[in-house]
This record gives sequence, C-alpha cells and structure tokens, in this order.
Amino acid sequence: MTAILTIANQKGGVGKTTTAINLAAALAQRKKRTLLIDLDPQGNSTITFFDLNDVQTSMFDVLGEHRAEMATVIKVTKDPMLAVAPSRLALAKLEQQLSGQFDAPFKLKDALAPVLKDYDYIIIDTPPALGILTVNAMVASTHLLVPIQAAYFAIEGTDDLLETYERIRARPNPELKVLGVLSDVPGSDFRIVVCGLVATHASGHGGCDAVLDDQTIVSSDGSGLASIDIDVADNPAFQFVTATAARIITLEADELTSEYALDIPIEELPIFVDGFE
Repeated sequence: MTAILTIANQKGGVGKTTTAINLAAALAQRKKRTLLIDLDPQGNSTITFFDLNDVQTSMFDVLGEHRAEMATVIKVTKDPMLAVAPSRLALAKLEQQLSGQFDAPFKLKDALAPVLKDYDYIIIDTPPALGILTVNAMVASTHLLVPIQAAYFAIEGTDDLLETYERIRARPNPELKVLGVLSDVPGSDFRIVVCGLVATHASGHGGCDAVLDDQTIVSSDGSGLASIDIDVADNPAFQFVTATAARIITLEADELTSEYALDIPIEELPIFVDGFE
C-alpha cells in the first residue's frame, strides 16, 4: 500500500514546503521510492530541485482541462529515488476552472491511480488555503500532517483545517487519518492545547512533534538539494526529519491503516531543540 501524506495548513509561513521537501528527501535517502507533488502555485518545492525554465508541463496540465497523464509530468531529481510532480503559477487558475464541476475534489485521486504502484510514499505540498487544491490533496491521501506555529491565530486556523478534515472524512475520503502535528515551539502548554484540538476533531491522531525553527531547515539554494542534503553531519534539520522519516517507515502495514497512525503516546514523543533530543 502506498502511503500518501498531505502537508497542509491554510496559514502561510508555518513550514509546509520545508517539511514536504525534507521529509520526501529523507524517505528517498532511506531507499524508499518517493514522489513529491507540488500543488502550491508558488512552486517552491519545484524550484528547490529544478529550474522553472526546464518545467514544460506541471500539475496544472494534470488537473486542468488538458488532463495530461500524471506520468508525463513527473521529473526525477538528482536522487533517483526521489521524483517531483512540479507546479507552475498557472495552478492558481484551477480554483475558477474547476468551480462547479461535480468531480472536482477527485481530480488528483483519479490522476494518481495509474502511478501508485511506482512509489512507496507520496508527499503532497499544498498552498496556504483551504481551496480546491488542498481539498484534492486530502481526498487523495491516506494521512494528513499539520505544521503549525505556536500562536493564537495559528490555532484558530488549525481548527478550520480540522473541520475541513472532518467533512472530507464524512464522505469523499473516510480513510483519511491525522498523522500528527509539527510545532515550531516545543512548549508543553502549547502542545497540550494543539493536541487537544486535534483530538477533538480526529478520532485517532498520531501525536505532536516540535520541528526546529532554524535557518538550516528553511534554507534552499536552488541547487537541486534539500536542506538535509547540505552539511549533513552538523545539520539539525537532518536529525529531525530523518527521525520523522524513520518513524513513518517503521510503521507496520496494519498500523498505517489502524485508528492511530502513530502508536506512540503524546507524552513520549521527542522534542527536538537545536538538534538535540
């Protein structure tokens, strides 16, 4: 079974793209066939690995009126285990283009069906909105991962996201599960609030980890390498993301489909600060 992970939060600047890029790269480093799908019109996941001038077709061609085959837009990165389905600014037009189409939420799920057998993991980077692109990602996914900032308005936004999650589980994708929450601050009080919020909406959720707020994890020089590929020995981003990837990989098949995506008590989850547990 291919695990499909959507990284989503309608608030910008919380680390969605950073998490998507580095988690995909970490899975690929562990020899897992990984596809990173860029559904953000800004295309930051795409330009991490490719020059936009070299991207002739994108997810816009797959989900839009032209309906290109998914396999025709996928590009392999410098790591043969990691491929990217790129984005272009034209994706921003899809909201209007798909408006009113009865099957609009299922476009990505249908497009992925022929290529699922080619990948162990699919990571989907989404835009900072709860529009048709994010809904498509959640309908197509097995799991939802939520990056969040330790701020009041971020928590309010997460509530909206989880309400969308509930609606999608109600009919379009009842198998969707919350894999966990990534916080930029490891404060226990904040983590309790967020985890309580997730638990309210998700019958089973994975847990809450703190993701390092450090320039090593947010930087990208456009060299075709993820942050974890740069100065690996001293890179706390590498330590955090590879630990997350390892945890996902070591899940048994029945655990991936069980009520709890990650069978680890919240209080036992590690907190990562400056690269140390």
